[in-house]
Amino acid sequence: MISWESILSEKTPQERQEEEAEQACRMAAIQYAAGRMRSSGQVRKKLEEQGFASDLILKVLAGLAADSYLKDEEMAQGILRERRERKAESVQAIRQRMLRFGIATSVVSEVLADAPSDSVLAQEFLQGNCPTQIDELRINQDNYERRQKILAVLVRKAGSRGFTAETTLACLRDFTPEENYD
Repeated sequence: MISWESILSEKTPQERQEEEAEQACRMAAIQYAAGRMRSSGQVRKKLEEQGFASDLILKVLAGLAADSYLKDEEMAQGILRERRERKAESVQAIRQRMLRFGIATSVVSEVLADAPSDSVLAQEFLQGNCPTQIDELRINQDNYERRQKILAVLVRKAGSRGFTAETTLACLRDFTPEENYD
């Protein structure tokens, strides 16, 4: 930014060059971030690709955060809302997804502090994606081999979303009568 002070006082060529570099970096960041949901990591990566120095990028990112151009928290909240019910994933899988989007680690931790537990998310996933297998599990209470095959399928499906076998089996106990569950 140009200020009256910069006009009135004479700057050295080095100072002018640094100021111009900062302005160019800020403009590139604003052009990339404006009008879109961008995380600090995404903007940082774009600026690095354009060849800006890392100390300059950090300085510009701090200014952009203060000016509300960076949307880390909104993106994290959106991912958390999206990864529910049929799209449910474990908290660890959601954390990794947020980090891949370049959301700041501190924001990820803050948002996930209020996230539902893996048990709740696994139940949502199983109810939304596997009702047929859960019904089969209930029907085949006397057929041990068939039950084991169904359980293996359910554990694999839930495992693909980051849920542990223990969490999945605990959720399945809630869906089926406990006395008939092995």
